[in-house]
Amino acid sequence: MKLQTGLTAATIWASSAAVVFADHFGPLQQIKLGAKMVVYSSELLLLPIAVGLVLSYWSRRDAVVGFAAFFGGVILGFPFDYIFRVDVSWICLLLAICFGGMVALQVSLPVRVLQASLVFAGMNCAPLVELGRYFEQVSMLVVGNFVFSLFLVLFASYLVCVTLGRFSKQYWWIAIILRVLGSWVAAASIIIFSFQLSGLA
Repeated sequence: MKLQTGLTAATIWASSAAVVFADHFGPLQQIKLGAKMVVYSSELLLLPIAVGLVLSYWSRRDAVVGFAAFFGGVILGFPFDYIFRVDVSWICLLLAICFGGMVALQVSLPVRVLQASLVFAGMNCAPLVELGRYFEQVSMLVVGNFVFSLFLVLFASYLVCVTLGRFSKQYWWIAIILRVLGSWVAAASIIIFSFQLSGLA
């Protein structure tokens, strides 16, 4: 956990210094930095994976609306955090626990309620790595690839789960895999959340 904290701190520092060192911090490095902000954050990996699991049970039309709701929330999250300056990483973990638990227990809420929760989830993803607090200093290449990397994680989770869902019609045991994935996401989120509560994260 200390290694992850150190990597996150270094990433935050580099993002705030991107404009200042623009001559020595080329476009390729800025693109890589945007991806690392997602890859090096357990919360940012777990929440989109959990969202992809949930969306895989929806119709294609509802899933598209779900994607739009989530990334609409991401865009709204930057100015929201820039104004209020709050740490919301624990909210991301709680949402991942809820979404993963819903899949594991096969519990479903009304689609409109879930769409609203996806907007809220996206808003909490955006400022998780402090991008919102230093938004005026961050290169758009960093921000753009940060959002794009979020999309890749979410879409990969959705695509894998949709594929498994289709095969589950022929092989009933594959449906259990989806529930196991949901339980793993929820369990990992609970473990990380407990570390944060104990001050070890």
